[in-house]
Amino acid sequence: QLEDEKDILNCGIDIKVTLPGKTVKTISLLSGGEKAFVAIALYFAILKVRPTPFCILDEIEAALDDVNVDKYINYMRTLCNKTQFIVITHRRGTMEAADILFLSDESVWEDYHAFLWELSRTYNPRIIVLGRGSKGAAMFVRDHDRIYDLEAVHVGEVVNTVGAGDALFSAFVHFYAQGMEPLECLKRAQIFASAKIRVSGASRGFVTEAEIEEMSQWN
Repeated sequence: QLEDEKDILNCGIDIKVTLPGKTVKTISLLSGGEKAFVAIALYFAILKVRPTPFCILDEIEAALDDVNVDKYINYMRTLCNKTQFIVITHRRGTMEAADILFLSDESVWEDYHAFLWELSRTYNPRIIVLGRGSKGAAMFVRDHDRIYDLEAVHVGEVVNTVGAGDALFSAFVHFYAQGMEPLECLKRAQIFASAKIRVSGASRGFVTEAEIEEMSQWN
């Protein structure tokens, strides 16, 4: 309910929750896990009423126990026919449910091929993309039962590498959503990321699909 019904544009919202077997409480009196579960339920309710093409969730389930992580994942899957979820997580249950795992090699000290094979056996995703910075990228594709290695792409002098991983990820998702083959998605994503790091500034350096196709002829 509104904290001040006379000032609906500026006042806060008081959320009251009745959990199974408990009396009504305001959300501030709940435990960390309970607060997270209520917030997730509210967020999913909004998505159910007003679906969006994609949704980014940043460790939203971090405070949940394993049982409730499974409930969270199962309900998320019921929304996947209308919304594509991009999830930042460290929870095993969430990673096991993912169709695509995307990560960098910053903490990969062992042979990255062995690392990708182990990930594929542990979580069984369709695709794993591993950004390797100046060394390129690698990708496991379950349908091919194979790891692909891609050398780094250079379309200009490197000015600032901040945001390179985000650029690689966003471009890959963009092309994959169009139905393009994973390997072609990653090749184009590398060009997009390489173009981004030619300039400084978070909002500069982005190229169009036509420019990506043109740059692909250079490599």
